[in-house]
Amino acid sequence: MIFSLFFTVENYEELWQWSVDNIAAFWGEVWSYTGIVASTPYEQVVDEKLTPGDVPEWFKGARLNYAENLLKFDDDHCAIIATGEAHEIKKVTYRELRVMVQKCAAAFRASGVVKGDRIVGTPYVSFFIFIFLFLSGACSHFAPHLLYPPIP
Repeated sequence: MIFSLFFTVENYEELWQWSVDNIAAFWGEVWSYTGIVASTPYEQVVDEKLTPGDVPEWFKGARLNYAENLLKFDDDHCAIIATGEAHEIKKVTYRELRVMVQKCAAAFRASGVVKGDRIVGTPYVSFFIFIFLFLSGACSHFAPHLLYPPIP
C-alpha cells in the first residue's frame, strides 16, 4: 500500500491513475518525496487548466540549483549508470561524482576561469552528466560548498 497525505493506493495501476487524474498533486508529492532543495519554494506546481501544448510553467516561483540537488549526497550509492556504443557499463557513486566535480572545478579555477566565463567542449558521452553538473552549477556562486576545499 502506498499512502500519502493526499492519497492511498494499493498497486501501480491505482497510482498511475491517481497521477493522471491529479497531475499537480502527484508532482507535488514527487517534489516532497525526492527531497528537492529550493532557496525559494514553489507557489504552484502547475496550472492544470493548461494543456501541454500551452507549455505550462512547472513549479512556478521555485528557485533551485540543479547541481546542488544532484550532488547533495556524499556516499557510496550509485549516482550514475552509463553505457556507450560498446555497451560497457560504467557506474559512478555519489562520492566519486562529487570528487570528479571538485577536481574539475579546482582545475578551472587554477586556469583562471571565473563566474561569467564561457566554457566550450565536447564531453565524453558517458560522462555527459558529470560535465552537465559541473557546468550547471558547481562553478556558480549558488553552490560554493561544492568547490571547497580545493582538491590538489
